[in-house]
Amino acid sequence: MRHTIIFIIMLAALPWLSRADDTQLAMLSVPVLKSPVQRGETISADNIMEKQVPADQVYAGTVDNAAQLAGLEALRPLQADTPINKLHVRVAPDIARGSLVDIRYTRGAVQLSVKGQALQDGTIGQSIKVLNPSTRTTLVGIVAANATVDIN
Repeated sequence: MRHTIIFIIMLAALPWLSRADDTQLAMLSVPVLKSPVQRGETISADNIMEKQVPADQVYAGTVDNAAQLAGLEALRPLQADTPINKLHVRVAPDIARGSLVDIRYTRGAVQLSVKGQALQDGTIGQSIKVLNPSTRTTLVGIVAANATVDIN
């Protein structure tokens, strides 16, 4: 009994645990999902809506613009009706790890091309590792358009 009274007195002494005044918190509009999105899925524009959220629930890493969110890939399962952290989404890669790619080697007027496997995700202009299946050699190249990796 004595411990309960002490605990209640301690709670009353901690002002941040309760709101003594009736002031309203500022509300911010943030994009949220209409339905859940699983890891690896791309977020479509029609699955995004705006929601008013108390300002103290919007953190520095929260996505604050619906245009930034559309077309991004979820790095983890995302819940509906919840603000989204920028660390939980990324730009969808042009080449996915494990996908088949054209490995292209160009030297002057000579161009060689072979099918290979991407060992990493990559966007256009980014360096990734690819596997040449005929020689089992790992090569590093630059992602180009149409699932092509250029080797220098």
